[in-house]
Amino acid sequence: MHVIKTVSIANDGRLQKWISFLNQSGYASDVFILQDDNEQGSSNSYGAHVTRTHLSSRRLFPKRKGYLVKIPEYYMKFRHFIKCCKSPYDIIIFHDVQQYLNLAAYLTRKHRNAKVIWDLHELPHTITYRLPLARRVMSKILSTVDCLVYTNVERREFMREKFNHREKNFTILNNFPEKSFNLAPIQELPQNVLTWLNGERYILWLGVTNNARNFRSFFSVYSKHYISEFKLIIIGKIDAEFKKDIEHLKDAGRVYNDYVSQEEIIKYIDSAHFSVVLYNATSPNNLYCEPNRLYQLVNRHIPIIVGSNPTMRNIVKAQNAGVVLADDGSSEVLMHDGFKKLLDGYDDYKVSLLASTYKDTHSIETQFEDVIGTLKAL
Repeated sequence: MHVIKTVSIANDGRLQKWISFLNQSGYASDVFILQDDNEQGSSNSYGAHVTRTHLSSRRLFPKRKGYLVKIPEYYMKFRHFIKCCKSPYDIIIFHDVQQYLNLAAYLTRKHRNAKVIWDLHELPHTITYRLPLARRVMSKILSTVDCLVYTNVERREFMREKFNHREKNFTILNNFPEKSFNLAPIQELPQNVLTWLNGERYILWLGVTNNARNFRSFFSVYSKHYISEFKLIIIGKIDAEFKKDIEHLKDAGRVYNDYVSQEEIIKYIDSAHFSVVLYNATSPNNLYCEPNRLYQLVNRHIPIIVGSNPTMRNIVKAQNAGVVLADDGSSEVLMHDGFKKLLDGYDDYKVSLLASTYKDTHSIETQFEDVIGTLKAL
């Protein structure tokens, strides 16, 4: 059984992959899910039986408010669901960091038969390691769980330092693309985009344009120094702060913006001259991030500029895939230097990426072999 609070199962690619690979390995899946739409019901979706729960307290408190009421209600819903299950589960996988009470309560049950997995897609909230009591409780939970799933080795090291817990078992599940993405033939851009480009090169920005991703410094350097040399394609939502400037450049024919499905993104990646992937490092979650688009770009041989965030820095340096900035991408001066360095060494980065075998070994399928092996050994 998978227990998760998420936007929706339709938008949660990580959950979908868990279900798919478990099914392929002979593990049937049920899902107990709290979605943002807060609607209850049940269905058979994505290869699993899905039970959607809801919280009455959401009607009383807006988003990100009223946790002292919402969390206990969420636990009571989970507890009722478990008690009503006709057959016990062999494995229960908790999928996000909002499961503290559910985990603590389930782990302390007198007759707990299921193995418990915690898929830590993100780092626990800061309060869990800043307050001594919360840190002790978290250490106990982490030490009691049968298997911890970390998103990368850097996040594991950070958590071990903060909580000093003793793992029973652990595995790493990075945000790698699928083999079909890595090994697909080169895809062409849609005809309307090719017409818009009119033979010019473009820089690709994947994802939302906001300050959490240091878009400001990137956009400032682009618009001041490289707007005549490159067009800019943005695949993602435009933050309100940048709408006016981007609309102006769209009208001038220098910026193209769209929101496309994951299946379509490869077309925009394959023809890009280079891309930029940044995360403001003001929080541990962002500092140790490893966005899926980073691997998508590396595995499709597109040179990139990244900030000094440890995971991104380590990958780019190991593959000689582009430029690592001296900061997280906040500084416009350092960003401009990064542009210059990437363009000066562009051919070397491209040759290195084309010769790399990284895409052959760094796929979600390869990692799930290790995950499934760990589960079978529990």
